[in-house]
Amino acid sequence: MNTKTLEKLFEGIDRLKKWIDKFQSNGLTIVTLNNKRGLINEKGEEIAECKYNELAEFDSDGLAEVKIGNKWGLINERGEWVETISRPKDYQKWIRPTVS
Repeated sequence: MNTKTLEKLFEGIDRLKKWIDKFQSNGLTIVTLNNKRGLINEKGEEIAECKYNELAEFDSDGLAEVKIGNKWGLINERGEWVETISRPKDYQKWIRPTVS
């Protein structure tokens, strides 16, 4: 999705802020579209396409844990895949309770 599409959907950044998580210190925030997560900056520009099943906040090294399908990895603040990992550092935070 490109920036113009995001702007059209949310009619500008002020309205967009109502639909997003809080901005992190790096000026990025996680957005969700069609149950997939991605990143935008404070200008509303897409940094990482909404394609991730899971996307964590960035750590002090500027990396975020992501999951796409069954594959875990790390992306940088430019939205680029850095490396594949076997599972996240704090795996327990990613486990969701099952409802019976």
